[in-house]
Amino acid sequence: MSDSASAPSESGTSIVSERELAGVIVRAVRHVATTVVGGERGDDVTAGSLWLVQRGSGTVRGAPDLDVRAGDAVVVPPTAVTVAASTPLEMLHVVLRGKARWWPSYVCVSRPTASSVIAFALASSVLTAMPQPTRLELGHLRSALEIVVLSTVMAAAGTPRVDPLVGRADAVIAENAHDPDFTVEMLAHKLSVSRRHLTRILSEAGRSPAHRIRDVRISRARSAWAAQGDDLLHDDLLARWFGFRSARSLRENLFRVDRLER
Repeated sequence: MSDSASAPSESGTSIVSERELAGVIVRAVRHVATTVVGGERGDDVTAGSLWLVQRGSGTVRGAPDLDVRAGDAVVVPPTAVTVAASTPLEMLHVVLRGKARWWPSYVCVSRPTASSVIAFALASSVLTAMPQPTRLELGHLRSALEIVVLSTVMAAAGTPRVDPLVGRADAVIAENAHDPDFTVEMLAHKLSVSRRHLTRILSEAGRSPAHRIRDVRISRARSAWAAQGDDLLHDDLLARWFGFRSARSLRENLFRVDRLER
């Protein structure tokens, strides 16, 4: 494990903090000008990079140029790319070792999704965690990052275009799913659309609003269950932290989903 920080470089980039653990490097980075970001491979030909943009906006130069803004996930090839910051770009720059064999040779950008919001939260936690994160926490981080990379690459490869409302809805769900009182009606209100329109768009994209809310809650509860054991299944207070009104409701939802997935 390593931790470091540096002042802004001549290229207009500063590494605010950095941590390396078990084949994953997480850097908090700030770009303030047009910057050439070097390939992350070096002597390691199996590393690939993912940027999770927190603030600002800019353009990744290429053919074609790609605009990036807060909330975006950017999959970067293991070669040098040029970034032009319109406003200071603050991001988590994550390097995954052992992945370049299937890494794309071009830049891919996706708008905010529940997966990218969760990946950003996990990466931020790992960057600042004291003491060292557990192997389970690192495993969750790597899985979340790989999901974001694969979905971003698939979208760039020509999968059907998704309405921007889907990404906005996923981001709002990720921010509010922990609240047991958060409903589809509240989601529609936050997005300034009707429940009927929201349900149609999200269902056409694969999952209804209610299923998406439940999916996020179940995913988080499963991770906690794996880390904390069966105590989680009998603690009403812990269950509410994951968006369920009671431990019984959490158990019923977990077991129902498990049956459906078999």
